[in-house]
Amino acid sequence: MPRDGVIVLIVIGSIIPIALAVALSTVPVLATLALLLSPRRAESAPLFLVGWFLGLFGVAAIFAVGLAQLPKDLSGTSGTVIGVLEIIVGAVMLVIGIRAFRIEPPTPGRTSAWLGRVQRMGRWPAFVTAIVLNVRPKALVLAAATGLVVGSNYQGLAEAVIELLIYTAISASTIAVPVILTLQRPATMEPRIRATRDWMTRNQSIITAIVLLLIGAGILGNGLIRLGS
Repeated sequence: MPRDGVIVLIVIGSIIPIALAVALSTVPVLATLALLLSPRRAESAPLFLVGWFLGLFGVAAIFAVGLAQLPKDLSGTSGTVIGVLEIIVGAVMLVIGIRAFRIEPPTPGRTSAWLGRVQRMGRWPAFVTAIVLNVRPKALVLAAATGLVVGSNYQGLAEAVIELLIYTAISASTIAVPVILTLQRPATMEPRIRATRDWMTRNQSIITAIVLLLIGAGILGNGLIRLGS
């Protein structure tokens, strides 16, 4: 296999764990479940999915483009700048993950105010909300981690687009699957959506903490290895 192909496979292997962390982000998933329990789900949920997909791709692409502009002597495999950035991103994720453990779970059976507002959204507010959710601190850190991997191993526009599309598809899967299934089989999916929403609401902070700690430790470790090589 050509060297460029090997690098693309390495990049994809590196961004899959980050994409899984995005897919398990509780805020967009809970927002999706709220929309799917709304009487206006047929018009709002698809636009939310489109906005989420575009936001994921766009924010990660911005970071990737910026990092791809670094001189090759800085953005190579053992580049000091990339190693430092990985350490910073990994450390921030660890801090956010540790803080998430300290968040008290909500009262059982109580719907948060923001989820109530989401549930009443029409198509365009849902679209804009999905894009805005991609600039939350946690979302920006994960997008930066992806951009770091793609941008520091830039092999060309086509390869970068493929890598970012794979990241986006995996990241958006936990939004796309329930939206598609619910619009096709609303009666079957509604009780499952309610059960999933209640479980995620109870365990939101724990899910966030575990995911960020695992991914953050991996990125931090990569940065330390890069600086030591």
